[in-house]
Amino acid sequence: MRRKRYLSVAGVLLMSFLLLLTPAMAQGSSKTETVYATLNHDGSVKSIYVVNHLTGNYTDYGSYIEIKNLSTMTEPTVEGDKITFSDELSEEGLYYQGTMNAELPISTHINYDLNGKPVDADKLAGASGHLKIMINYAVNEGCSSAVREGLMAQVTAEFSKETASNVSAENATTVTVGSSVNLSYIIMPNESGTLVMEADISNFEMDPITVTLLKGVFSISGVSDSISDFEDGFDEMITGTDEMVDGTTQLKDGMQTLAGKVGKLSDGLSELGASGVLIDDGITQYEQALDTYISGVQGLKSASADIRAGLEELALNGSAVSSGIGDVSSHLTALADNSEQLKTLAQSLTGSSDETVKALAGGVLELLGGIQGLSDGLASASGGLSSYVAGVNDVSQGYTALDDGIAQLDEGGAQIVTGFVDAHSGFASYRQGVSQSADGAYKLYKALKGLPADVQELINGQIEFKDGIESAKNEIMEKTDRFTDNEEPQVSFASPQKNNPDSVQYVLTTPGIEIKKAPKTDAIKKEEDFLSRLVDLFR
Repeated sequence: MRRKRYLSVAGVLLMSFLLLLTPAMAQGSSKTETVYATLNHDGSVKSIYVVNHLTGNYTDYGSYIEIKNLSTMTEPTVEGDKITFSDELSEEGLYYQGTMNAELPISTHINYDLNGKPVDADKLAGASGHLKIMINYAVNEGCSSAVREGLMAQVTAEFSKETASNVSAENATTVTVGSSVNLSYIIMPNESGTLVMEADISNFEMDPITVTLLKGVFSISGVSDSISDFEDGFDEMITGTDEMVDGTTQLKDGMQTLAGKVGKLSDGLSELGASGVLIDDGITQYEQALDTYISGVQGLKSASADIRAGLEELALNGSAVSSGIGDVSSHLTALADNSEQLKTLAQSLTGSSDETVKALAGGVLELLGGIQGLSDGLASASGGLSSYVAGVNDVSQGYTALDDGIAQLDEGGAQIVTGFVDAHSGFASYRQGVSQSADGAYKLYKALKGLPADVQELINGQIEFKDGIESAKNEIMEKTDRFTDNEEPQVSFASPQKNNPDSVQYVLTTPGIEIKKAPKTDAIKKEEDFLSRLVDLFR
């Protein structure tokens, strides 16, 4: 475990040197700083030292407790916070280490729980059970704001599969490499919170937890255009949301208008349905009156047939009477003609002195006059009767047409009744359709009536969505400001006011958790002694 620890620290140092060398070679930097802090298991600071790389000028500034030249054996000249090395300038530059007491930009506090109970980290070596590690981090207000501003943190922890399983950590990047599970957290500038790691452990050991701080670590040259496009996209989303709200508001207004129209339609259909009752009652009454009318027509048809038969019989009888009267009139006329001599005789006897003859002659003349008058009257009656008979025949023939019309009226009435029954049945279907339409319109109205409120909720949601987009835009733009081209100068940890470093980074490490083992062989001791001396160069 110790060997792994030395190798891990050596790797960190090697990476640090590469990061320090690269800016100097590529950009001709005059100074870089790497701040190393050794933490206790609980996250409190044990010691701090700064490894400085100087090129071109070996004068630096910082308030150090102890200074060690890592490139040569030359001791520096210290005047207050001014540090000067008299070494000859070289392309590789000069490295020196300074130990100091200072406030780090971030403060950490680490708690350990085993099986749900708090436990000291030094009690975890070789332990078994369910482990939970909680790292509380926050901006350290005791550190200069200029130093801590814009620093991002990366927290890394490594678990061996031999001693830990079911490793989990919310919001962490988990990478499995060989027999190790590596957890990595990114902490944005000015953020505070708690990181939680959990695992089931057995005979537990663990390498140190490392916290790396860098300013503008995600600064990418030329990314501003992409961020601008990203911002434009958000603006288009916001504009689209405004248009969506406007369109939905118009939809709501249309829904309200439609609901009002459907409500009026429902009321109209209801009134039409109510009128249908009155119409149906009127149709029923008319149907009853029609039945009465048809019954009357049928009675009239029967009576008309009797009248027609009587007129026909009367016409026949009138013809017979007329013929008889004509015959009597002819006989009377013949009798009057044949009585002319008798009339002359009677007229001559009227002057007779014999009163009896005279009376008889007067009676004969009266009789003959009566016969003549009767003959004339019968002749006249015969003529009038003939006219009567002709009139009766005309009436009979005319009434025949009337009777046929009454018969047709009866037949037409039957058709009217049939048609009216069909019409009544059709009106019943129509009335049922109106009733169903009224019910449907009312249900539609009820459904539509609540839609504007639902659409308003949709509008409210769209407005909230828009507000969310604006908030997301502001928050993301605030976050992405850290990803844009970083032109702000690095701030020295050792002397913020006097130093102008090209890069500053921080490496904070806790102790590892390891089981104490038996004494090592001489060969292992020699190897570890070498690694220890190498590490000590940077302490």
